[in-house]
Amino acid sequence: MRVAVVGAGAMGSVVSYLLCDRNEIVLFDSRRDRVEEISGSGVRLRGALSGKALIPIESEPRSNSPFDFIVLAVSAVTGAEALRPLSPLVHRDTVYVSFQEGSAVEELAKIVGGDRTAACLSAVSAAETEGGEVEVEELRSFLLFGYRTEAALRFQPFLEAMIAACGDKIEVAEDLEEAVLNRICAVGPVSALCAITGGVPEEIRGIDEIDLICREAARECHEVAGGAGEGTIPLSPWDEAVWRWIKPPMLADIEAGRRTEIDYLGGRLILSAPARGTSIPANKALASMVKEIQVGGISPGEAALKELRRRIAEERGMSLY
Repeated sequence: MRVAVVGAGAMGSVVSYLLCDRNEIVLFDSRRDRVEEISGSGVRLRGALSGKALIPIESEPRSNSPFDFIVLAVSAVTGAEALRPLSPLVHRDTVYVSFQEGSAVEELAKIVGGDRTAACLSAVSAAETEGGEVEVEELRSFLLFGYRTEAALRFQPFLEAMIAACGDKIEVAEDLEEAVLNRICAVGPVSALCAITGGVPEEIRGIDEIDLICREAARECHEVAGGAGEGTIPLSPWDEAVWRWIKPPMLADIEAGRRTEIDYLGGRLILSAPARGTSIPANKALASMVKEIQVGGISPGEAALKELRRRIAEERGMSLY
């Protein structure tokens, strides 16, 4: 099985390391420094998943051999742009696998076709370190599914390879909508609150006001998810979201001056809630605050938390449900 992994960051490094023993893996990353780093030292992991693997890495394709699977392990806001360099290296049965958050798989399906799209929702806490290693704080599970029936059949070799690498951590989902919304129940509120306050989960989860907002947002998401299937409200959004001392993606993006994945998490809820007759004031306020912070309208911290409190109250007053 020939696999291209787009993105040599934390998730790309984890996926390529897991699959490299029995498959032909090529990493792609636009960052020249990261390409040089891995070319010289290999993919290096420490923590819950530890080891080193020498995996080919390129900034642009140098081979003419097509890939059976193309794994997107970049931010959800990077879609077609990340795929364009690999477009000559696909065949009619190439399957694209999104390891991105929220509804990114649906956008991917619009680009390449639902019958060639699969996805993985990863309960993994990992981050690049200054030394080039990837710190894996926790690797809990991978939830995989094909976007359509045809994709599920074509996806089987990749699924089998993941099971061979870490079988006890692999789950298979049949309902995309329910799986994504249940994932957002924890990931969305926790990542957004970290971006707004500037703290990591273990620093802020013990603050009563922040904990209450997080649980309220998770409850709202559960109500939306309930319309898509059974839906399960997390006992603790903080625990379900996996991150402890590692910065969740939205906080890391804010600090790096990048666009966040808020439209693929909170934005997904905002689109889904009206059709289900559900009010989500906490999630609307979280989404609007993260968007303002990412454009520099306000800085993370106490002032942002105060404004979040005001917006939640305002959204509650405007609710039609």
